Amino acid sequence: SSQSPAQNFSHASPKLALDYHVTPDIMPYVSVEQGYKAGGFNATAPTGKTAFGQEDAWSYETGLKTSWFHRKLQLNVDAYYLDWSHMQLDVPTGAPGVYYIDNVGKAYSYGTEAELTARPVEPWEIFTGLSWGHAKFEQYVQPSGISAAGHDLPFAPEITWNAGSQYTFHFNRDLYAFARGEFLLVSQYNYDASAAAQQDMYSLTNFRAGVGGNLN
Repeated sequence: SSQSPAQNFSHASPKLALDYHVTPDIMPYVSVEQGYKAGGFNATAPTGKTAFGQEDAWSYETGLKTSWFHRKLQLNVDAYYLDWSHMQLDVPTGAPGVYYIDNVGKAYSYGTEAELTARPVEPWEIFTGLSWGHAKFEQYVQPSGISAAGHDLPFAPEITWNAGSQYTFHFNRDLYAFARGEFLLVSQYNYDASAAAQQDMYSLTNFRAGVGGNLN
């Protein structure tokens, strides 16, 4: 009888995070963390690519969380840098719609994000968020033999922006109704490492309404 392939993975992920309340409503912070994804096996893959190894990533972040006007306005901003080693990536087999996972090398990403939330009155919330990111391959030779170094990572838009509003009406302590509208804008991104095909910039508009409560 044949034996099933097996792999064992173990990892300790260090993390250091520091924050300090300059005032009760203003808090800067920094963090350093190592992330980890275990390896595994592919059901469909070219010869020699049945198994893939672990992925490691170091992330560095600094930011500021603030609250103003008795918490009627909240503003949070941050900047980050991610450094991937042995990055796990969905790689096309050559057959339409069939991919396998492979460790493709090194990649990095850095950017900044901002979130703003306003509550002019308690039931009414207005919010918006903007993120800008730069994510690229540092080392990766594709199955075609062509280097993808310098190409954008797949499914990594440079800009994402959302804005919306929600109003919540409380009938009593246990029953409420809400209405919410939100707009999302996503900039162009690549479908794969070759950068041969892209998703153009698009937008989505969502509306929701409902009721909820505590059934005790």
